[in-house]
Amino acid sequence: MTAHNDRTAQNFGLERHHEHDQRYEIADEWIQVVDKLWQSWEPDAVVADPETGMYADFRKVHPINFTGKYFKSRGPLNMPPGPQRRPVICQAGLSPAGREFASKYSDTIVAVARGVEQAKRYRDDVRARMAGHGRNPDDCKVMFSVSIVLGETVEEAKAKKARAEAALISDLQPRLAFLSFLSGMDFSKFPLDEPLAEVKTNASRGLTMLLTSGTGKSSLREMLTDPASGG
Repeated sequence: MTAHNDRTAQNFGLERHHEHDQRYEIADEWIQVVDKLWQSWEPDAVVADPETGMYADFRKVHPINFTGKYFKSRGPLNMPPGPQRRPVICQAGLSPAGREFASKYSDTIVAVARGVEQAKRYRDDVRARMAGHGRNPDDCKVMFSVSIVLGETVEEAKAKKARAEAALISDLQPRLAFLSFLSGMDFSKFPLDEPLAEVKTNASRGLTMLLTSGTGKSSLREMLTDPASGG
């Protein structure tokens, strides 16, 4: 639903994906619907009485009669929820819209940051947003993706990392392809050694900004060969 690629949208009958922030607006309403469906069975609705043949007490299974802008559902859910009542909500998003959605609903967030200080700022922002929604900020755990180079010794790991960075510099095509996928734009058409203007995209806005305008570098080549960009 909040996936960034037009190819994904075309699997669901759309030629182009919805506008970036609208995708999160739709997701917000969608999770309201499924949450009501999960709660449509009272905890003790399942009787499972072999003597009477009664599986569930119909008085404890309720329609939700949800009508929103994007979704409509009578309910109830056609099967009881699991023992936890609802699954763990895991979300990934760097943009303001993604963070706002996560702060309202997520139990855990998968995030990417450029260094420890940026990671702290991200976490502080999510905590503040959660408090604004009346949630305990400790109820959502942020898991930051990192790239780790392993070796039998520190020297071996550093040498392995140096070889990987040298390989990246010698062939930028994989990184250009990755950035093109994230942004929905063909980055092979941009000059590598000229200043790159701010990239505006309807695709993966947060990651595109992290890899371009968030680097502190000016040219596309510098951005793509920055080890902090995942090289």
